Amino acid sequence: MRAIIQRVTSASVTVNGNVVSKIGKGSLVLLGITKGDQAKDVDFIVRKILNTRLWPDASGKGWATSLLSNKYEVLVVSQFTLYATLKGNKPDFHAALKPDEANTIYLEVLNRLAKDLSVDHVKALVNDGPVTIQIESKVTEKEEPSKEWPVQFQQWIKPVVCVALPASSLCKTQNHLLWTLFSGSQEWVTSARKTNTYKPGRSEMQHTKTRTVIEVFPTEEEKATGRFQSHNAQKVLQGMNADGIVILRDIIDPAHLDRLNEVMVAEIPEMLKTAHFNFNVRNIQHAPPLTPELTFEDIYANPLICHAATLYLGPQPKCNFISGNTALPKGHQRQPVHCDLNFDYPSFPFYAVCYIPLIDSTPEVGGTEFWPGTHVTTVADQRNPDLYAIREELLTFSGPQQPVVPKGSVVFRDMRLWHAGMPNPSDLNRCMLGMAFCSQYYRTRSVLSVPDTVYDKMTEGLKKNGIEPLFKKITEEEYINGKNAYSFTFEQDKEAGPPPPQDKDKIAQMQKMM
Repeated sequence: MRAIIQRVTSASVTVNGNVVSKIGKGSLVLLGITKGDQAKDVDFIVRKILNTRLWPDASGKGWATSLLSNKYEVLVVSQFTLYATLKGNKPDFHAALKPDEANTIYLEVLNRLAKDLSVDHVKALVNDGPVTIQIESKVTEKEEPSKEWPVQFQQWIKPVVCVALPASSLCKTQNHLLWTLFSGSQEWVTSARKTNTYKPGRSEMQHTKTRTVIEVFPTEEEKATGRFQSHNAQKVLQGMNADGIVILRDIIDPAHLDRLNEVMVAEIPEMLKTAHFNFNVRNIQHAPPLTPELTFEDIYANPLICHAATLYLGPQPKCNFISGNTALPKGHQRQPVHCDLNFDYPSFPFYAVCYIPLIDSTPEVGGTEFWPGTHVTTVADQRNPDLYAIREELLTFSGPQQPVVPKGSVVFRDMRLWHAGMPNPSDLNRCMLGMAFCSQYYRTRSVLSVPDTVYDKMTEGLKKNGIEPLFKKITEEEYINGKNAYSFTFEQDKEAGPPPPQDKDKIAQMQKMM
């Protein structure tokens, strides 16, 4: 699929003197569809049309806002001529998809755009013109495939072969090599460190390409059954294993989020008197009110969120964390890039967190910044065990993303992923909930205190969807007084070792004393 995007103050198409379609400020998109285009191509093109930053922000900073964040209009013109080839002077259009098949995909693009912009902001046009052909003066000859290993692989393999590594490290090192070779990707280039304690992670790797966060669009059938079918289940796992993050689109009723947001925003003035500021920027810890009228099942026991947790963490994952944060308005300071874990955590998926924004989460309201692919690092990549921030010299090895997450959609990420709270320069409070899940085998220390008024409703909702709730029942007053207490650990209990040897003489002496 191929698109040409033009930023316009207005655009219209006239046929025989009659205006057949027009828009105001927004984007004019010429869209070409080729043979083999699939749903993933639609995902990519729609994401780029919506999120490419073509306009300045309110302060005049250029290339800062997008079609989606501004809610501008878009006119999409079907253009099979974008796939013209010119061997001589006559264009050939065999690469373009047949009209009937192309129209189905074209309509899907329009529907997807309308989901985010509303139907009246998306205009369509299919006609016999204009003709748009791309011509380049520089033609690159196809290179013959090399019969030798690429240089970076030769350099990478040498130290692995020469250095004696522990078996566990060697296995992990080989896995990195296999992942690089068989994925057909050269975006990571790795150099093994010459040490017997080498523990590979992506802090060792140079990232040469910033990735786009994968979005999963559940079908109506999946929403009805509460389970992802094969294609979307694989998409969830692909995103989580490769990037440590996916966006699950349109799975929560926006009206429920509006009601919750209204209450949480009203709480802020009183909260600021005692609020915990995360990294001392205008971002406060802000747990949600758990009351019967605000405990919506599609938020706190959403079947598709629960299924994503089960797919990634294994059967019967446990839930023991529900909290939130608010990016306060008029912010100008960002958090450092950090990981939420400050202990020697496992090197495999064991904890995941779901972010639920209560309004559209965009860069303009301080949407969170994520670093895809950094979930395979270790605690050694942090400055020290007491400070969560990532060492600055390692930030050159990956690229950040600040994805747009429309209201009703959620971010599902690995707990190990690097991220950062961003400043919210707008006049809005950006409230967001966080809900965490851990694998059944993970010996978590913490439980979540839940008011007795909603305890049964919340536990039953999670159990119904295959999640084990680790909840403690308390009174509503106790919850209100302690809901924003900043005391929680994701660390697990140490394994119980053998009982200490018993001193029979001391035991006998103590028995006499008793």
